[in-house]
Parts: sequence; structure tokens; C-alpha cells
Amino acid sequence: MKRILAVILALIVWLCIVASSYAIDSIDLKRLSIEELQRLQQNIAEIIVLKREEERSEPNITIEGRTLREIFPDVELAKIVRDEIPKVSIDDIVTQIELDRVTSIVSHSSNIASLDGIGNLRKLETLCLWVNAFMISGGKHLFSDDKIMLEILPDEIGDLSELRTLVIEGFKFTIIPNSILNLTNLKRLEIVHGPLLCIPDAVGTLVNLEEVRFAGTEITEIPTSLCCLPLLKKLDLSGSEIVELPEIIGNLSMLKSLDLSHSQIGKLPESIGYIQTLRTLNISYTKISSLPASIYNLQLDSFDRKGTNIE
Repeated sequence: MKRILAVILALIVWLCIVASSYAIDSIDLKRLSIEELQRLQQNIAEIIVLKREEERSEPNITIEGRTLREIFPDVELAKIVRDEIPKVSIDDIVTQIELDRVTSIVSHSSNIASLDGIGNLRKLETLCLWVNAFMISGGKHLFSDDKIMLEILPDEIGDLSELRTLVIEGFKFTIIPNSILNLTNLKRLEIVHGPLLCIPDAVGTLVNLEEVRFAGTEITEIPTSLCCLPLLKKLDLSGSEIVELPEIIGNLSMLKSLDLSHSQIGKLPESIGYIQTLRTLNISYTKISSLPASIYNLQLDSFDRKGTNIE
């Protein structure tokens, strides 16, 4: 708490100095320079980090005396946690010690609509939610209209600092919260077959990632930060709306498999030929009509280009 108060005090002092320099009584953010806004952002980010550290270090007394149903409003999620602990009923009272026993949540026919309360599973290492679907043309999946799917990926997903695997197949949310940057132990990230619109830059900070899939989503590009993941071995963007790859894709020095099939991509960057580890490349049914000269530097075991105009 003392560290947080110190940062807040420093922020207040700085804001007062800025206000006096503008000869005003309050701060209009639109009047601040880029440098001033960046400093403000850094201070706020530091406060958030310190606050989260404080919350994690303090015993979670709010759990005591509460039932699984109260902690996890989604009944389907509450039932899975009940079975993992285990408990007889979702109306049983649970302790934080019992919740810390849960290291895996896996559902192969998920009917979970909300992950509210998921942050209480502090020791969770695996979270996999699959929704049954029918495969249709173009690498897309079809879900029945009455199918229950996850509507929001909550900020508290970032509280799962022990998470190694995050797989969500079939969903309704369009954004991934920036709190995902806290998942520093994550090795496998699959957010597939849903209306996701963009990938946050924060994904590029998850340096332990080895497998990334955004297949069947509405993304049109990937952040350049993702091209700096030192351990990434598999990248799947099949069936997405992606139109191009960053030129620095060649920085993925450990990449073994790249799937762009059924996407909207029209060309490959020259740097693709710098990925000497690449063994599997799939560009089938894309708009690619020619290949960069560097691609002949690769030693591919599998190169699928059917459905293109490449001779």
C-alpha cells in the first residue's frame, strides 16, 4: 500500500505542475503533449501493476463463506469447478485453498457464456473451451443459432498468472483484453472460430508462446510485436481475413509451421525466406499469385498451394 500511495502522490504532484504550467485549475487531456500523455499513461500503468501485486499478496478473504454459485455466476462453469475440487453441489461453500486445487478447466462441448469469477482460480494452468460446430467451406465453422458461447473475455483472465494453455474455440467476443499481457507463462494460445477483430500488441510480450492460432476469425492483420516472439513454433491464421503479413515476419527464427490457407492474404513478404526453421507452409485457397525469390531458400517438407494461381 505504501508503494501505491507513493506513486499516486508523485502523479498528483506532477499533474499539479502540469496544470500550473498551463495556468488552469484542471487538466484537459486534449491539451497535453504526446510526451506528457505517455508519462501519465506510464504512471497509471505502474499504479495498476502495484495494485494487482498487492491484491495477490493479500489473503482472499472475500471467498470465505461463499458458494460456488456465488463465485461463478455461470452455472456450467460452476459445475466444472465443482467436479474439479470436488464438491457435491454448486451451492456448497468453498474456500480459497480448495479453489487453488483447480489447475485445469476443460470442456469439449462448452455451454459457458461467462467466465466471471475465473480470476479466483489462481493456480489454473489449462483453460480449454470447445463448442461443437460444423465445418463449412473456406475454413469457416458453422454454429447453431441457439448455441451458448462465450460473449466476453473478461479482464480478470489476466489474473491467471500460472496459465500455460488458453484455448477457446467458438465464441462471440470481438476483442481480447490487454490484461492478457499478465499471462507471462502462456505457451499455447488459441482463439479460433469467432468474430475477433484484432490481436492486441500485448500478445507480443508473451515471450514463452510456442503455438498461436487465430484461425477462422475476422482479424485483418497481426501486430508486428507478434513477429518478435522468440519461441514461437506454430502460427495458424487460416480462414481469417488477414490481407498481409508484417515484413519482419522473418524474425520468427524458431517458426516451423505457418498456415495461411483460406485467408485473404495476397502476397508473402520477402523476409519469409529468412525463417530457416520453417518446414510446413500452407497458402492454399488464398489470393497469392506469385512467390518472393527468398522462398527458395527454405527447406520445406510440406508446401500446400492448391487453389492459387501460382504455377
